[in-house]
Amino acid sequence: MRYAIRMILTTVVFSLTFASNASAQSAVQTVWDKGKSANANFESLDPSGCVVTDVFIFGAIGRHRQSPDPGIDTVVAGVSINKFDRCSSVLLMSAIGAQNTGQFSMGSNLEGATLTASVTLDDF
Repeated sequence: MRYAIRMILTTVVFSLTFASNASAQSAVQTVWDKGKSANANFESLDPSGCVVTDVFIFGAIGRHRQSPDPGIDTVVAGVSINKFDRCSSVLLMSAIGAQNTGQFSMGSNLEGATLTASVTLDDF
C-alpha cells in the first residue's frame, strides 16, 4: 500500500548530523558530504490508550562530491510512520519513504528548520 503525504514542517532542530558514504570499488575514490540536517520525532496515543503512532521526519541539504565527478547540491527528505497496537501487540503500519526533491532550510543559529516536500511512503 502506498501513501502519498505532503509534508510542510517548521520545527525545532533535534540534531545536526553530517554523513559520509563510500562505495566499495577497486579504484580509490574520495566521497564527501557537507551540509545541514535536522530531524523531528512525533508520538501520539489514541483515546483508547492502545494505539501509538510514531512519525519521524528527516531533512537535509548539502553538497555531495565523489571524485572525480564535480560536486552536486542535494536535498533529502525522509519520513517514517509506525502505528502499533500495544494492547494486542500488533503492528498496524510501518511505512517509510524518501525523496531527493523539495526545499529545506535551516537558520544560521541552528534553532529551527523548514522542510517542504512530497514523499511517497511504502507500507511494509
